[in-house]
Amino acid sequence: DQPFPLSTLADDMRNALTGAGFSETISGSMQDEGRARLAGVEPVRLLNPLGVENAYLRTSLIPALLEGVLRNQHHGNFDLRLFEIGHVFMVDPAAKDNLVGDYREEARLALILTGEAAPRQWSTAPRKVDIFDVKGALEELLEKIHLDKCRFISYSTSDGLTDSSLAIEINDSYAGYCARVKPSLCSASGIEGEVYCAEIRLDALEAKTIRKYRQLPKYPKVRRDISVFVDVDRPVGEIIEAIRKVGSGLLEGVQLFDLYQGEKAPAGKKSVAFSLELMSRQKTLTEAEIEGTVRQIVEALTHRFGAVLRSVQ
Repeated sequence: DQPFPLSTLADDMRNALTGAGFSETISGSMQDEGRARLAGVEPVRLLNPLGVENAYLRTSLIPALLEGVLRNQHHGNFDLRLFEIGHVFMVDPAAKDNLVGDYREEARLALILTGEAAPRQWSTAPRKVDIFDVKGALEELLEKIHLDKCRFISYSTSDGLTDSSLAIEINDSYAGYCARVKPSLCSASGIEGEVYCAEIRLDALEAKTIRKYRQLPKYPKVRRDISVFVDVDRPVGEIIEAIRKVGSGLLEGVQLFDLYQGEKAPAGKKSVAFSLELMSRQKTLTEAEIEGTVRQIVEALTHRFGAVLRSVQ
């Protein structure tokens, strides 16, 4: 037997992230009080610090990554994809799994993105990164480590680090967040442009999953596109979840491919369009079965969200 595992979760994540264009950083665990309090939790103060700049243990991996962004920008590097895997520490008397007294320690993964979303080229207009780039990077990572039961939920934060945040739920438990770093913090730090980040607990990624394989389908898939008007503040994730629930018998996949808010949409509404993939593993679907499933999905959206059908193609 091998005395140590040949591959760990952290190794798998490093391979996946470096393959996706990220660079790993390694930083120290000690910080000044200001940075240690940015995450909005009580930091651990060292008994005999070497100086005020190293008097506390870090409560988040994001401040050190921001320092990496600043150093890179000083050297002319503005399009950055960075990650770090490390431990954070905090005072948390309520936690039940503390190893020592009231002090809690967590292993985390953090990502940070800034600059252009893709290298410049003649055929594509340049675009700055946004929160959906962080979300996409996390979804790709979770898929590679075989965690597919994941949700992103919009929520507000009161810490000094982030705004425009999405909470990450894995197997119905809070695992972390992805968000925009507060512009005021970037400005005060001397960082140019918007910065987006994510931070997630490693223990939430260590869920044991059983891989199941299915025979390749013998029968063809059929695609139908539906477009509906819904309330402008209705999260698309809720609509996709409802579509999957109603069409679970024949629905193989659902993908948002268009979103419109403008003069042609009714007041307070937005248009969302989804591509539906329908298939049976027992037979070729009839037109009546396809139309019946699409009709059930549209009726469910109408009943639950007050959706108004625009078109079915």
